[in-house]
Amino acid sequence: MRQKERRQIRNKIKESENLSEKEAAQLLKQYLSFEEEEEELDKAFIENITEVISAKKTLLLLRSEEEFKRQLIKQYRQKRGGGGFR
Repeated sequence: MRQKERRQIRNKIKESENLSEKEAAQLLKQYLSFEEEEEELDKAFIENITEVISAKKTLLLLRSEEEFKRQLIKQYRQKRGGGGFR
């Protein structure tokens, strides 16, 4: 459900030139709400995971996740035949 809402917000942002000022303000408020919620989830995850593994291992996990994301994006771009921004 939340992903569907996020997708709708992203699509509206892409077409923001067609929005009134009031609609844009409401959309911005929704976007910030989702960002804050995501930040809270990240914070809760980190607090919970440090109860199970050490802080040092938690940092290694976060770093590994970022490196994994970068690798996926790199592979995706290579398969598309790109590599740069479009």
